[in-house]
Amino acid sequence: MGVYGYSKYGLSKYGRAIGFIFDRTEMDLINNTEKAYINASDLNRIENGMKAIAENYEFSLTTKTDWKQAYSNMPANEFPLKTHMERIIRNLNTIIDKCKYTPTVEVPTSFENMTIYKMNSIEYILDDITRQML
Repeated sequence: MGVYGYSKYGLSKYGRAIGFIFDRTEMDLINNTEKAYINASDLNRIENGMKAIAENYEFSLTTKTDWKQAYSNMPANEFPLKTHMERIIRNLNTIIDKCKYTPTVEVPTSFENMTIYKMNSIEYILDDITRQML
């Protein structure tokens, strides 16, 4: 079983572990830790989790699960755009609806003014639903 804020579920059922992170704090920002900023591994973890949930509950979502760290010389389609971020929010709402899940944390409505707390909420919801699948 995972520790608070970080858990790995789905290894035996889905052939891979999804380690959701939902314990980001102000100290992560102050100390400039990896958890403080959205990166390719965050996006891949979130979108892989969404994909696994949709497969388990037998509905479809559009996801991108091959994000790479963005560098200045990469093609534009490798950089996350606002449309990609808003798709994640739409997918989250679809998952909540299709899974008949009652959130116990605030559900972000947009990636505008995204905070560590909103990111925590996204991953907490996915983690909670994933645990219900097992």
